[in-house]
Amino acid sequence: EHNYDTVINASSTAGYFSYLYPLKERAPKCSVEQIIFNTIFPAVCEQFPQAAEANYAEWWVHSRPHSNGHQLHFDSDETRIMSGRTPQHPLVSTVLYLSDEIGGPTVVTNQRLAGPLATEGYMVLPKSNRCVMFDAQYLHGVIPGRGVNSSPHSNARRLTFMVGFWKDIAAKDRGLDVAGPGQPFPSNKSKYTWPKEMKSEGDTSSVFAFSGTAGVVKSTTGSAVPAEAVPVQPIHLNAIWEPIECAVSREVSGVDASVSASVKVPSTVAATPHYSACFQGF
Repeated sequence: EHNYDTVINASSTAGYFSYLYPLKERAPKCSVEQIIFNTIFPAVCEQFPQAAEANYAEWWVHSRPHSNGHQLHFDSDETRIMSGRTPQHPLVSTVLYLSDEIGGPTVVTNQRLAGPLATEGYMVLPKSNRCVMFDAQYLHGVIPGRGVNSSPHSNARRLTFMVGFWKDIAAKDRGLDVAGPGQPFPSNKSKYTWPKEMKSEGDTSSVFAFSGTAGVVKSTTGSAVPAEAVPVQPIHLNAIWEPIECAVSREVSGVDASVSASVKVPSTVAATPHYSACFQGF
């Protein structure tokens, strides 16, 4: 319904699109918002206290073939970037795996925008219901799946549900059924059919409560983290970038100008490339 292209992993007409849930303005109105409010947000606040300042939860989904990765990038306020302003990141981002052992791991580095290149990182292998949380100012991405898809279903895909928690975000309502970054959940007037499959379960008013100006979530279920949750140790990476030799074409003296030779020279890149030159795209 969004013209989602399973090759580029984005809408073929709108590019990147996501939905925005105002955490502190209203109760959840669909099952996805219930999961964010009742489970993911409280769990994130336990691990990252700064997330309690979040006013918005931006959520989106990716569906990728086993061999398809996602280039290293920064989660950013796309509307802000489109208006020519400096990129801004969520307080915390999360990745919830919805498929088992399809595709490669999520990698989070220690590289920040306008800072030096990453010197180390961590990766988390995909496993259904495993949730990755990280400070969203850091560069991250997805490594392509290794070898052949081992799933009994040859067309199985790497499914992930992402949430970015924002204190402020520039996203604006683009209108009924207009896809784009940070759009409100479709209303009853929407032509989309998928929102009807995400009906809320039960009364949500009993869990919609905040304490103090920091907005700490109160949950009627006690601890934010499910009892069966088991901490997973990410795999540490000692290096992210590796110097390479690149071929440079130049004219060979005394030979026809149409002839060129490849000369290998060591890479001298030591600083972060410009944001728009490297870290956006899908």
